[in-house]
Amino acid sequence: MRKVLLFFMLFLMCGPLFAQNEITWFGDVMEIPGPAKYARMVLMKQGPKAGQILLTYQKFTYGRKIVKRYSSDDGVTWSPESLLLQKTGDWTYANCNIIELTDGRLLMTYQKRKEDGYYFTGRDRYVCVKYSVDGGSTWSKEEEVFQGGNWEPTPIQTPLGIYIFFTLQDIYPTFLSEEECIQENEIGGRAVAFVASFDNGATWTNFSNERYTARMLLRDYNEERAGNNFCGSGGGMPTPFLTEDNRLGFIAESIERKVSPWIVIAPADDYTFESSYFEGNWQTANYNGLGDNNVYPLSTTVRWALTREHTGGAPFALKLSNGKIAFSYNSGKKIYCWVADKNAKNPVKQAMPFGELNTFYSSMIHLNDSTILIAAHETSPGEEMRALYLRKGRIKDYVTTSVTRLKSPFYQVTVSNRNIHIRGLSGNETVQISQVAGCAVLVVKKVLSEEYSFRTLCPGVYIVRIINGISGKTAYKIMVND
Repeated sequence: MRKVLLFFMLFLMCGPLFAQNEITWFGDVMEIPGPAKYARMVLMKQGPKAGQILLTYQKFTYGRKIVKRYSSDDGVTWSPESLLLQKTGDWTYANCNIIELTDGRLLMTYQKRKEDGYYFTGRDRYVCVKYSVDGGSTWSKEEEVFQGGNWEPTPIQTPLGIYIFFTLQDIYPTFLSEEECIQENEIGGRAVAFVASFDNGATWTNFSNERYTARMLLRDYNEERAGNNFCGSGGGMPTPFLTEDNRLGFIAESIERKVSPWIVIAPADDYTFESSYFEGNWQTANYNGLGDNNVYPLSTTVRWALTREHTGGAPFALKLSNGKIAFSYNSGKKIYCWVADKNAKNPVKQAMPFGELNTFYSSMIHLNDSTILIAAHETSPGEEMRALYLRKGRIKDYVTTSVTRLKSPFYQVTVSNRNIHIRGLSGNETVQISQVAGCAVLVVKKVLSEEYSFRTLCPGVYIVRIINGISGKTAYKIMVND
């Protein structure tokens, strides 16, 4: 009788806690032998390996060797390890992330540096990219798209272009010489920054005139640290995502702070984070932060905490098929998961995917419209990186891809040789293109096909508005260069 009463009491206590579960974890926890760390996955939908999952992970704590595996049965079984990146000469590689672009290519981003350990010296550190057209079997020549201290470069493709968000590490003031940019003089802290390509990866744009920094989007001076002339900021390990109405955002940790992680989402049409929310001295490498306990951007309109229940690190974000946003992070060597609404607000805590297993560095992908797969690595004392763990989750109230597209179309808008190209149309949209300078409307056209191209006469910033009778108006800000 006591067992029955105890079970009933536990049911009353635990039932309501997860009554609003958006993700139901099911099946056994699957295990892949290590050593393994920083697992990332992509489900390929095009090309020779369509339907397969490509999994990558590091064999050492700070990189050095990165391997890959494939699965054709939703992660139940995996191919043997094969080499993806390996330390060559003085160069070490870490933090591999791969996405599939709309044209079917795989884009791989990773960090390259000359040191094996965590800290850097000099300027020999880069964000690099490679491309594959055969599902990851072979890769293009390496391209360096950013130079400076960095970790965890993570890409996303948006209607405007391809972005790479990363941890900006070791922010050096511009008055230091290149020779002085060493660990002992690292007094600027960390931040979240990004670079972008608006021509499908042909060229990359740095949005800052600072010598060693990209454009900073999140800096946390909360709980100020003592310093001589500078107070280091926190912020890093970002994962970008798009909301249901195609606003660009990211979630990022703030190490050594009580409140972490933070969510930052730009206003509609602000795909380059140029609105007034992202202006201020805090975006410069020479800002010392002394006496400043703020988190930037200041406005809670574009920045808020996921939770204040406990401090979380290494966050990850995944937009679900129902438009809601799933977040995962580690705290106390456990993986926690939350699901927010379509605006990334009002998060609901979910059941822990790996229970009390000591786990770290999570990531998630869609297997289909109703199911996701989450991964993390073992981090028990003495068994760090011993294995990778994976588990499936079922999405509540999922919708099919076709319904999602009707509710919020995802158009591909690109620029090449001064031509603005729009793809993914349904054949029933009105396209309006105007130039920001003077706001003159250049064209208004009813498009009856799936593609449309417009030749611009001069470089500048253009606004493309696509009006759909079902979903309303979708707008994009386009940068056309010479």
